[in-house]
Amino acid sequence: YIKGNRPPVARASADKTDGPTPLTVKFSSDGSRDPDGKAITYAWDFNGDGTTDSTEANPTFTYTQAGEYSAVLTITNADGRTATSSVTVNAGNTKPEVKVELPPNGAFFEFGDQVKFKVTVTDAEDGTVDCSKVQIQSILGHDTHGHPLDQTTGCEGVVQTAMAGHGEYDNLFYAIEASYTDKGAGSAKPLTGRGQVILQPKRKQAEHYSATGRVTGGTGTDAAGVQTEDTTDTAGGNKNIGFVQDGDWWSFDPINLTDITAIRLRASSGGAGGTVQIRQGNPDNGTLVGSVDIAPTGGWQTFKDVTVDLANAPTNSGPLYFVVRKPASAANDAYLLNFNWVDFVGKGATNNQRPTVSVAANATTGIAPLKVDFTTTASDPEGDALTYKWDFGVNGSPEPTTANASYTYTAPGTYTATVTVTDAKGATGSAQVQIRVNAPTTTCFTGRSDDFLGNQLDRDRWSVIRENQDLKVADGKLIIPTSPTDIYSTGGDTPNIVVQPMPSGAWTATAKLTLKALTTYQQAGLVIYGDDDNYAKMVLQARGTDDHANRIFQFIREENGSPNEVTASNTAQLGDAYPDTVYVRYVSDGTNITAHYSSDGTNFTAMSETKPLAGISNPKIGLISLASTNNPVTDAAFDWFHITPDDKATASDPGDEFEGTALDLCRWNANVRYDATAARVSGGQLQIDTSKGDIYGSDNSNPKNFILQTAPSGDWTLETKVDGSALNEQFQQGGLIVYGDDENYVKFDYVADNAAGSAVTRRLELRSEVGGVVQDPQPQVTDLTSGVWWLRLKKVGDSFTGAYSSDGTTWTDLATNGTVTAVKNSAVAGTGKVGLFGFGVNQTASKTVKFDYFKLTPASTAKVKLTVTAGIRCIGTTAYLAVTAVNDGDAPATITLNTAFGNKTVTDVAPGKQAYQSFNTRTTQIAAGKATVTGTATIGGKQVTTSYDAAYNAATCR
Repeated sequence: YIKGNRPPVARASADKTDGPTPLTVKFSSDGSRDPDGKAITYAWDFNGDGTTDSTEANPTFTYTQAGEYSAVLTITNADGRTATSSVTVNAGNTKPEVKVELPPNGAFFEFGDQVKFKVTVTDAEDGTVDCSKVQIQSILGHDTHGHPLDQTTGCEGVVQTAMAGHGEYDNLFYAIEASYTDKGAGSAKPLTGRGQVILQPKRKQAEHYSATGRVTGGTGTDAAGVQTEDTTDTAGGNKNIGFVQDGDWWSFDPINLTDITAIRLRASSGGAGGTVQIRQGNPDNGTLVGSVDIAPTGGWQTFKDVTVDLANAPTNSGPLYFVVRKPASAANDAYLLNFNWVDFVGKGATNNQRPTVSVAANATTGIAPLKVDFTTTASDPEGDALTYKWDFGVNGSPEPTTANASYTYTAPGTYTATVTVTDAKGATGSAQVQIRVNAPTTTCFTGRSDDFLGNQLDRDRWSVIRENQDLKVADGKLIIPTSPTDIYSTGGDTPNIVVQPMPSGAWTATAKLTLKALTTYQQAGLVIYGDDDNYAKMVLQARGTDDHANRIFQFIREENGSPNEVTASNTAQLGDAYPDTVYVRYVSDGTNITAHYSSDGTNFTAMSETKPLAGISNPKIGLISLASTNNPVTDAAFDWFHITPDDKATASDPGDEFEGTALDLCRWNANVRYDATAARVSGGQLQIDTSKGDIYGSDNSNPKNFILQTAPSGDWTLETKVDGSALNEQFQQGGLIVYGDDENYVKFDYVADNAAGSAVTRRLELRSEVGGVVQDPQPQVTDLTSGVWWLRLKKVGDSFTGAYSSDGTTWTDLATNGTVTAVKNSAVAGTGKVGLFGFGVNQTASKTVKFDYFKLTPASTAKVKLTVTAGIRCIGTTAYLAVTAVNDGDAPATITLNTAFGNKTVTDVAPGKQAYQSFNTRTTQIAAGKATVTGTATIGGKQVTTSYDAAYNAATCR
């Protein structure tokens, strides 16, 4: 409420605002009023000269001179209060008419597609239009606003649409706007004409409808139209539309069905179902595009896809209506259907469809350094050739241009790897996969890494620059006093820089050190050293005088004597509470390094800069301690230095007798969901307390404690003794496993089958799962009377077989009808981890499964060495096949010569001797073929058999 004399409201409009002279314009004051209902008068100034040209409400005026004019309407009420409104008129020039012919308004596309455009421009004064002056603006539409994107020029061409850049459930569309500014006409200013079309995405989320209502004759009883609600559709979506009764409709506008062959509805019904009529023009009796009956799905959130094929769909633009009608048996107040989205199937407006792309990774989580092999599956709808480009989500990382690629992530973190695929015409599609890299949970000291045990520096591992007597190894630490020296800036005299050759490629190096740094420039940490003028250091450093709080971490890269220290080189003051024992880390991708620090060895903070390795000749990595000139000396104590991957590290023996009191995490280096509170080494056994959870099929539930290690290449046999005597509930189990992930594995285990509280029933099972699907065959042994078994799991190629024993001496192959039964699994044959597991599925109480040992025996690579030849000789007109095998080994061999014309076995063929036989073919002509020779000998205490083929040529004896 406004007290007093309110001013009037002025509204001015005109039937035309441009055109050639003489230009006659009809003006209107429609909408002008006084809010208090008082009388008003009108005063028009048509040419802006300040004089009143008309007092009519709706006058007409003719402009005879070209120019731009502001026609001003002044409204005055009875109290003398005024208001004005104006209209700009351009006399002597006509605004260009711009029409976007292609694509049709409301046509369909997918983000990333290429769309052809065609524009026509008509200008009364300019005549023929210069198409290079026609501007094409691409716009990403989002709700009620737009984001301008690329620009181009021309009357015809192709627009490369961008990727959406928003959430997949947002209300998105694309706009193509064409504009042309004419040349003006004499004193008439240039004018700009515009035309625009909307492109719709081929998937329209139902909740982003344009309008809703109820048709005439609809019998629904609630509020007309649809409503939105949150959806739990397993296929995705944010909201669905529901509460649909008879006659309710929703629409999308604008829509053009050019080159759309089908409409697919994502629908559900926990009620009566119904019929969906798709109409153009209006919902009551508009053109029927198609219809479909949808039966109940069993639940309001149980969605399914329902397709309506289109034949000769109209190609004009306008709203498209989806009208829902009830079955005859349904009540008027019945709710009928829910809808999550609508897919428009077909090429649509797309001139060149983007490639379809999917990407897979052999590992999506693991411990740094994590090597990931990526595989791309891509196709182009038009069949064009494709090119590839990778982004591994790491600054400075390689960008391979192959369909499949590999990358080693050296630093912990979460990364998004993206492959972009481009077709020959430039349309792009992409796919992403997220990689989570965890910090190493165990530090193993072999190869380049050192835990400084003993009392001497390992000279096979380390060298020392300017060594003196102050350097020492004691109490499990490397002690380097902070000498009053420096290498900062040009020159240098710092002693006891302990280094080793820096590895090539990607790596991560970490050191744990203790330094009571109080006085300026006392410091210690990691160094990458070329010489005193070319190095990088990451150190804990003092910056005060007897000031424990004033410490920092510093990361600098000195080049040719210039330290390049800037604000970002140093952290803020750490404070007095920050510990003296710290962790410093370098991460290298082979080209650049980043530096990190931590107070606990688990949570690391990155310095903000990335530094190049280039310029450090013959780089070495190691440890440094100094205090700069004339500063007091204090000891820097390094607990350990660790680098990974370590090309000099020696692998732990895969076998484990489970002696001691702790699991050897350097051996068991690939554990999954490891929980040390539920797995232990005790009494010469590995003991695993079964957890709830399962990995059978695709419905996985994350059981704990898969005790795993990296498998060697080639073939091998796993063996263990499992004690499952305590297992007494259905599907509690434990045994051997070859593990890729929860949906790709082979396991050979002991399992209980009885319900809790019932008599225990037991079996052994061999199972293979690929991609969440359990494979056939599924061999097993039932009706067991013992809970203690020895198990063997043998790998040959991608085949796995099992054997079992009740005493560890007499073994029985897992077989079906006397034939050893193998399961196949190529998914884990080359990359799987191996080890032991135990879990309880839906158990009511945890039980302990025990393992006495774990043994991995590589398949023998020994061979019986033979030199084998075969040839044809003629005796008369008869062909004879002569086969010779020479024992080139060190042990006597039994040699068998196998041909199509007979076989011959010769025993105890001594080294250097041969087996020979001439086989009568009983024919004058023989085709080319081969003889097969096997040799059997005892090598290394084991019987070995090796087979050879010997080819021979065709021959004719005449």
